[in-house]
Amino acid sequence: MEETPCIVIGIVGPDNYNQDRPEEIVYGRRWRVERHLSYSEIYQTVVLACKTALEHEARERLVIKNTTPLNAHQDHEIMADILNNGILPDSVNFSLSDIIIDGKALDVKQFYSVGKDKSLLTVDFGYNAESNLPFLQGEMSVLVRNQNDVVDSLWNGMLEIGTTWLHENIKLDGQAVFSKSISTGQRIAYSRLHRNNGILESEQIAIDYSRVMNEYIDTIRAPVIEAGPTNSPSMITLESINPEHGFRPHVN
Repeated sequence: MEETPCIVIGIVGPDNYNQDRPEEIVYGRRWRVERHLSYSEIYQTVVLACKTALEHEARERLVIKNTTPLNAHQDHEIMADILNNGILPDSVNFSLSDIIIDGKALDVKQFYSVGKDKSLLTVDFGYNAESNLPFLQGEMSVLVRNQNDVVDSLWNGMLEIGTTWLHENIKLDGQAVFSKSISTGQRIAYSRLHRNNGILESEQIAIDYSRVMNEYIDTIRAPVIEAGPTNSPSMITLESINPEHGFRPHVN
């Protein structure tokens, strides 16, 4: 049993590469949370873990000519070797009609120029009650900066609406604290409030405890690393910057 608690997100859904298989649950990477971490930071870590899980799943839902070109399961080590040798396969041509998102062909509602080398693309995801990516519903409009940028624009749009959906649905004590329903002006007012010990009438012992707790968390977050070709150059760079505050990695 590990001593450090971790947050792990499981995705329940179909096998993206074998639709005949029943639904499965797949777990993502572990997100460490230090003991005595504040409630707020645990919540933030949950949000980040969910964003990463959502992105990983969505990458496999964008299909072009029976491939998932954005998926995270490419052998990137081989890709790096190919790029380092100046070799890259010839580009495969495709059109909007070849793009499938979440099992459905792309339904283009409008695609027109809005300026030099820019176009506005609006697509309709429709409604799929069985999808485990519920944010892919209805219409989405994205700005395409050049014709080679269509997939990137669609992908960035998917990430944006996915993030918004998460912010509205992951709640802390029943409240969606990252919700767009809380205006920027209201967040400014809250930021001024919660950092003002005078207004909050904080006791000195609470102020001191908060400072000590933050310092403790920063201390235990500093990693223990081994000297070697990977870490030593980074330590040399860190020494050249010579930060006056914070905790440097512990080198064995």
